[in-house]
Amino acid sequence: MLSEAQETALADLMARKESARAQIHQAVDGGKLERVDPLHKALEALHVENAELSKVPTWPWAPGTLRNLVGAVLLQMLLCLVQYALQRQVG
Repeated sequence: MLSEAQETALADLMARKESARAQIHQAVDGGKLERVDPLHKALEALHVENAELSKVPTWPWAPGTLRNLVGAVLLQMLLCLVQYALQRQVG
């Protein structure tokens, strides 16, 4: 669900970036260089938005949460196995 929304937003953003690039090319080709700077700033703003949108997590939890949970569970299991092995060795 979140990943679909992110993909849709990124696709819309890519269309806007392509439009901005086309407008920059038209301005350059038409000799309207005064329009290039505002269009370039708009394109840079779209690049920033793209970077921010790409960083939005699509999982309902932080990326390290699952790793930390599995690590804690595995550590407990390992400690139990070590304790069991030591008890068998000692007595």
